Amino acid sequence: MYRTAIRLSIALIFLGVIVACSGPSRRDATPVVVESPAPIVPTAPRIVETPVMPTVATVEPTATVIPTQIPMSTPTPRATPTPTPEVPPSAIESALLAMLPSDNTLPTGWELISANTLRGRPTGSLLCGIDPFPGAAKKLGAVESEYQRVDAPSLSVIQELTAYRDPDAVAAMDWARESLTCSNWTDSDGSRIELSPFEEADIGDEALVADFTVVVDASGRLHGRWYLIRRGGIIAQVATVSDVKAAIDESPDVVGMAVELLDPQRLAAATIDPAVQSSLVGMMLHADDIGPGWLKRASGPNPDPAFAAFCGIPLFGEAGEPLGDSFAVFEQADTGWMVRQRLVALPSNEVQSAMDGAAQALTCGEWTDADGVIYTLEQPQPALGAADGVIVRFQADRDGEVRFGAISVTQIGAIMNAVVVTAPEPPSPDIVLAIIQRATDDIHGAG
Repeated sequence: MYRTAIRLSIALIFLGVIVACSGPSRRDATPVVVESPAPIVPTAPRIVETPVMPTVATVEPTATVIPTQIPMSTPTPRATPTPTPEVPPSAIESALLAMLPSDNTLPTGWELISANTLRGRPTGSLLCGIDPFPGAAKKLGAVESEYQRVDAPSLSVIQELTAYRDPDAVAAMDWARESLTCSNWTDSDGSRIELSPFEEADIGDEALVADFTVVVDASGRLHGRWYLIRRGGIIAQVATVSDVKAAIDESPDVVGMAVELLDPQRLAAATIDPAVQSSLVGMMLHADDIGPGWLKRASGPNPDPAFAAFCGIPLFGEAGEPLGDSFAVFEQADTGWMVRQRLVALPSNEVQSAMDGAAQALTCGEWTDADGVIYTLEQPQPALGAADGVIVRFQADRDGEVRFGAISVTQIGAIMNAVVVTAPEPPSPDIVLAIIQRATDDIHGAG
C-alpha cells in the first residue's frame, strides 16, 4: 500500500503540477502483462480417406505420403518484436541528473533508490483538480529521483527537477501561487488529500512549502511536506513522505542538500553548442586590438556576471537560450581602464527580441545593483550610427568611488555584441567608439 500510494498519490498529483505532460514515465508506468496468443490452426474441409500404411524401406524409413489439403486460411507469421532503443540523456538532462544527490553526497542514513530522466507522465487529475501549468510545454528537460531512510523505510523523499528559461520558471512560480489554493481535495481514485496553506520559504531564489495528508483508505494515511523551489531557471519539487507524521521533520538535511546542488550556471553551459562556442572565442577582442599596455584578465564560456542584468532586468530580455555565450575582461593597469565584452549567439528568430530587450534594459536612468553600486545612465543613443545597436553612457558610484563609462549593445547577424568600457575619469568618446568599432570589425572578419 505504501509504495503504491507514494507513486500515484504523490508523484502524479503533486510533482506533476509543474511538469505534467502526456505519456508514461519510467517510474510511474505500470507494465502490462501480455499473454502469448494461441497458435493459429488452419480450418480445412473434413476429408475422409482410406488410411495408407507406411512403407518400410530396407535402408531407412520413409514417411507415408498424404495428399496436402489446401486450408481455408493461411497462418500469419508472428512478427519478431523490435526492442525500443533507449535514448541517452540530452545535455540538459545530464546537467540536471548531475544536480541530484547521490549515494556519495547524501547525508548519513539515506540511500538513493532511483534517478531517471522524466519524459512523460500518466494523464490524470492533479492537485486541487487544476490543469497543469500552461507553460509546461516550454520545459527544456526534467529528471526525477527517490531517496529512502535506511533505518526507517517508511520515510522517503521524492524529487523532480525541471529546467526552463528563467522567465518561464518565474511564471511557473507565479502560477502556482495563484492556482494552488484548495485545503482539501479528493482524487479520481478516491484518495483524499488534506493540504495546509502554502507558505513562502527562504529557500533558493523563491519557494513555497505546504504540509499534506493523503487518506488512502479507512486505515491508511500518509503524511508529507511538499516544497516548490526555484533557483534560476530550475524548478525543484520535493516531497517528503511517511506513514509516521513525526518522521517528516527528519528529512530537512536531504532537502537542504538537494537545494544546495542546484546550479543554474551548469544548466546554462548545457545549452551551449561547442562548435558555436568555439567560433565566438575566435571573434573576441584581443588585448592588442585595444592598444598597448592592455592585458586579458579573464575569459570563459559562461556569461560574465556584470552582463547578467542591467537596470534589474535581463540584458537581452526574454530571448531564448543562447547557442553560444562567451566573455572576456581586459585591463590597462597603469590607467585603470577596463573593457568587458560579451558575445552571444542566438537562434535567428530570437535576435530581434534580444535587441529589443537590451534597448529596454538601458532606459531606467538610475539603478542600484546587488553589490550596492549606484548607476546613473544617460539616454540611449544609436551605436556607431546604426539602427541595430544602442550605446549608453553612465557613471557608477561604489561607496563614493565613482567610475565613468559606456555600454554598447549591437546586433551583427545572429550575434549580440555587448561591450562595456569604464575608466576613473570620463573616457574620450572617440576612444570608446574606436574600441566598439574594432570589436565589430573582428566579428565581421571572423565571419
